[in-house]
Amino acid sequence: MVTIYGKLSAFMSERVSAQRTPGAALETYIRSLVEYISEHRAEMRAATEIFLNFHPQDGSSAREAATDLSALSHVERLLAWGQETGEFGEFNVRVTAMAIQRALDGLPFLLEADQDADLAEYADELAGLFARAVKA
Repeated sequence: MVTIYGKLSAFMSERVSAQRTPGAALETYIRSLVEYISEHRAEMRAATEIFLNFHPQDGSSAREAATDLSALSHVERLLAWGQETGEFGEFNVRVTAMAIQRALDGLPFLLEADQDADLAEYADELAGLFARAVKA
């Protein structure tokens, strides 16, 4: 599972860090994550299954991992950057980061229910939705 998320992290970091504006970075973040999930469906499905059923000896659980707010930090930094530059409007960064990340985290579940889901449309809709949500 570490390998899957390591590769995902490198894939995302390369694309998002190449962007020069917060809006472009947010759109790239959304589209890149959907693209990665689309191209690695089996691995992401396996990672989701492992995550949901994982019960380590130290007593932590998938629920505890899912509620770890540090998982939102990269999106929160991106949104704060947009507010600092004036490209994004005023909104609660934590709430918006949670909405963005959880909309993306739900994609493996959508694919479980609808293997033929149009992921290009999913990416378009999410990118447009959140561009409007953060607009100044």
